[in-house]
Amino acid sequence: MSVALVIGKTWPEPRSSAAGKRVVDLIIWLQEGGHEVHFGSAAKRGEYTVDLEGLGVRAHEVQLNDSSFDQWVQELAPGIVLYDRYMTEEQFSWRVDQACPDVIRLLDTSDLHCLREARAQSLKSGEPVQYQNKTALREVASIWRCDQTLMISEKEIEILHSHYQVPPTLLSYLPLVVGEEELEISGSHSFGSRQHCMMIGNYFHEPNWDAVQWCLRDIWPLVRKELPGVELHLYGAYEPQKARDLAASCPGVIAKGRASEAREVLEQYRLSLAPLRIGAGQKGKVVDSWCAGTPCVVTPIAGESMDGGFPWGFVPSQDAAVFASQVAQLYSEENKWAQAQEYGTQMLKARFLRAPHFSHLNRMLEGLTQNLASHRQDHFTGQMFRHHALQSTKYFSKWIEQKNNKVQS
Repeated sequence: MSVALVIGKTWPEPRSSAAGKRVVDLIIWLQEGGHEVHFGSAAKRGEYTVDLEGLGVRAHEVQLNDSSFDQWVQELAPGIVLYDRYMTEEQFSWRVDQACPDVIRLLDTSDLHCLREARAQSLKSGEPVQYQNKTALREVASIWRCDQTLMISEKEIEILHSHYQVPPTLLSYLPLVVGEEELEISGSHSFGSRQHCMMIGNYFHEPNWDAVQWCLRDIWPLVRKELPGVELHLYGAYEPQKARDLAASCPGVIAKGRASEAREVLEQYRLSLAPLRIGAGQKGKVVDSWCAGTPCVVTPIAGESMDGGFPWGFVPSQDAAVFASQVAQLYSEENKWAQAQEYGTQMLKARFLRAPHFSHLNRMLEGLTQNLASHRQDHFTGQMFRHHALQSTKYFSKWIEQKNNKVQS
């Protein structure tokens, strides 16, 4: 059995964020492919970290800028290493490559951080999105250095082609995925048995906090005029006091804190709202809504790369008045609500089922295994990035290690 090593920026919390669930899905993919999976992170484990050992994963706490990692990874001798986000690739890839030069290098961006930051800056400045930023210099270089990058969004693949000239042979599409068992919709999903609206999202994620502020300031007052008895319940991991204070100041808004099981909570509501103005990737809150049979009213950013041309039952809009009107209409009209619910189920079945996407990744991995040397020769730019960028990273890391050793002594 070959060894696969996943190096995480943080320890995965699938009940806190879509990014945490994605890491668990990647672990499942590697396990189903017959690999013995190890997970390592230099971060501290949190209260809501998933039980990796219970999933059959060997978990390791590793040190940043410490040569103890070198001997450990050499003895582990992974055939595959998967970096969770570009920062971990920057921090650990030179050490992995030094110990295991023939290891297959995979990167999962979760979402393009440089795109998310560019959109946030554009919203603040009112200027068009500027794709050339400092994060892009690092993130795109990391993509070039890896043998394959798993991309969650078709839009992001397009942007990498058009703005950064990354070839398609370095990118593999893997959206958020669900199992067949997650599509069972029960009678509790009926229109009449539900009430109120909800929003959900980890508050550590800037796009979620911006969405809450915009919704409560510009959208929800318009909804309340049309639906005066309807409430908006806010759920999210790591809820700050400022969110509770803001909710308390808005009529009909209640801050609920962390949802223990997102989909079970979603089943209680008639609508979920995703008024995101910034962000990237795909949105776990939308997938969770569809799995719960709850229509989700989205902006173009929240719906990006989700529908694949399927209808929503409404037109995603970032106009507050239009968004509020869509909420009021779907909440009040059962036929439109049921249609939007059905469209969500159709999109899940057509685009997000786990099995076909895992099969695609298995074929990609088999091709890399058989043709790794030629694949790297065909992408000389990536080798060039590795040589220059990682040499500087390597010696900077060694300098930090020496400095830390002096402080300790």
